[in-house]
Amino acid sequence: MSLLYLRPAVYVESSIKNETDKMRVILNKVSNYFEVSEDKILDQNRAQRVKEARFVFSYLSRRYTDASLPTIGRFIKKDHSSIIHQVKAVSNWIETDTRFRIKYNGIERRVFKALEGTFSEHTIKAYYSRKRDYEELTIQEINDIKHLVDNYQPTEKIQNKFSVSKDVIFKIKNSKVEEVL
Repeated sequence: MSLLYLRPAVYVESSIKNETDKMRVILNKVSNYFEVSEDKILDQNRAQRVKEARFVFSYLSRRYTDASLPTIGRFIKKDHSSIIHQVKAVSNWIETDTRFRIKYNGIERRVFKALEGTFSEHTIKAYYSRKRDYEELTIQEINDIKHLVDNYQPTEKIQNKFSVSKDVIFKIKNSKVEEVL
């Protein structure tokens, strides 16, 4: 087992040694999330849920591994142009479909936690600096933000604590309590 640098003074022991191991972890997390067997994702199955899981797998593999497009393609028995299509499709869904984005963020969190010890410090900072949308917040978080805003806490402090933008804080600040509960 190798020790991989994670953060200053923090080391994580990892048994993930190469990109194929990372893709296996991603496949497992995506399979569990979508409640679809790994074999179906790797097969030519065209059912919507299986297809969506396969697309998300390709996107996450591209994002969180250094594997080339042909390598990802061989892993799921597709050619590299199919992987390009899948990655672009998921990217588009994330940008345009709020429900999908929320679902994707849930899967991404699981994958990120499973692979965290294999990432560079830059990747970790980029992940944790990502701002969340209003729709991604829990009711408890919305109420906590509302409470902090009502008690005149600095906006920057709230942004850092909850990883949200000023727009989200403004939306919560100007919402009525009935909408938030």
